[in-house]
Amino acid sequence: MVGTQGEGIPLVAFKGTILYNIFVKRVSGFPVQMVWAVAFTLIAWLILNRHKFGAYVYYTGDNQESARMMGIKTDMVKIIVFCAIHNIQYGVPVDNIIAAFKTAYEYGRYPVALMS
Repeated sequence: MVGTQGEGIPLVAFKGTILYNIFVKRVSGFPVQMVWAVAFTLIAWLILNRHKFGAYVYYTGDNQESARMMGIKTDMVKIIVFCAIHNIQYGVPVDNIIAAFKTAYEYGRYPVALMS
C-alpha cells in the first residue's frame, strides 16, 4: 500500500505470472482466496491455542484484573490484538498503522475509551 499510495492493484495485468497464480488462480477447483483464508484461520487458531500470547489474549478477555495480577500487560495485549484486527482490513492507510504503534509506544496503550 505504501508503494501504490493506498490504491489497489488490478491483477489483470499480471495474468500468466506467478503473482496471478498466487492470488487469483484455482487450486483443485477451489479459488486460491479460499486457501489463503483457511491458512490465515489456521495460523490464528495456532496462535490463540498453542502460543503464550494466545493464552494472554484469553486471560485478558476473561478477567482483565486477574490477568494484571498474574503479570500480564493487558493494555499491550489489547493494543496488539486491536492493531492486528484493524490492519487486516482492506484499505487501511499506512499512516493509521504507524500512528497506532507510535501511540502505543508513547502512552503504553491505545487511547480508545472502550479499551480502558
